[in-house]
Amino acid sequence: MEPSIGLHQALFDELVRDFRGGQTPRRPGAYEMKRIWMIGVRRLVRMPEATLLSGEWLVTVNDRVLFDLYVDQPRPPHSAYLSGVGPAFAQVFLEQPVGMIGRAFLLGGSRNYAHWVLDVLPRLAFLPEAHKAIGPTCPIITNSKLATFQEQSFELLSVPRDRLLGLDYPGTYQLNDCLIPCTGSGIGTNPLSMQQDAMRWVRDAMWKRLNLRPRRVASPKDGRKLFISREHEGPDKMRLMNHAEVTLAARAQGFEIVNPAGMSVADQVRLFAEASVVTGPHGAGFANMVFAPAGATLIELMGPRVNLDYGSNKFFARLCALCGHKYARVVGEQVDPDKMEERHVSTERYMVSPQSFEQMIESAQRVG
Repeated sequence: MEPSIGLHQALFDELVRDFRGGQTPRRPGAYEMKRIWMIGVRRLVRMPEATLLSGEWLVTVNDRVLFDLYVDQPRPPHSAYLSGVGPAFAQVFLEQPVGMIGRAFLLGGSRNYAHWVLDVLPRLAFLPEAHKAIGPTCPIITNSKLATFQEQSFELLSVPRDRLLGLDYPGTYQLNDCLIPCTGSGIGTNPLSMQQDAMRWVRDAMWKRLNLRPRRVASPKDGRKLFISREHEGPDKMRLMNHAEVTLAARAQGFEIVNPAGMSVADQVRLFAEASVVTGPHGAGFANMVFAPAGATLIELMGPRVNLDYGSNKFFARLCALCGHKYARVVGEQVDPDKMEERHVSTERYMVSPQSFEQMIESAQRVG
């Protein structure tokens, strides 16, 4: 069934109010059926003419929509642009372009830390090649209203702020001679999955900038034991409902209780570069495992629905496999199922038995 243009326009208007403050009115739009285009390999693509859907970083050209750059929806599970996605086609809502962008490098962006580190930053590997193609002063397209961790990442990787072209979400832009980096890697865009060369580039770039040379972890005693706390999120966003109880169990096992969200990017990289065992409830902070030395262990706590949907070879399990880490998970029991968003299963609430948690920690340390 064809969706209602009126309903999608209402959603678009709502997102404009949330993200653009209503400053730029929506222009007339309509649906178009586009063939899904997945490059799926490491390549810099030069696009003479295309249309960019900012924030979700979809690029449309003729009858195709490029999904290699698609990261996440800034306010999931809603999309400003997609109303239906199948194996080969997507139904795309296109408003009239609000602006035209000339020669530029399309980095993309995300205010989600995991997507930023693992999906977006690897695209900077193509920047030297882009400089050769269109000049060293070309604008770099990213999101507007940068998060602090984005600003710090750009500074660490020596990306000048005056080169950044921040685009509002949602917004449709006409591109003219744009370079699009495709890594063939993604943490949540099927059928893409994380690729080792992309993860290595991020790790090596950050290690080099901070002069870090971590050695392989041979034993859990070789480094710091970290419990990644999500207590700062508050009761409304808390997913592990007995967080305090599990935190006490972790402290009794000799873990440091840390909150990466309150640290600079540089300090997060340094912290994980010293880690031998990391644990805590599923969350974006585990993207920092890319900076941990080979041989480190991640023990992830999650609910049964997340366990089912994320499988054993997705997200942080996949990341650990690529980085040479050991990986295990403790699956708790779901609580308040009516409060989980069906299209965003990471909102699942759950509880983990402290005894199960302690047993997994002891087992992992014996194996190590």
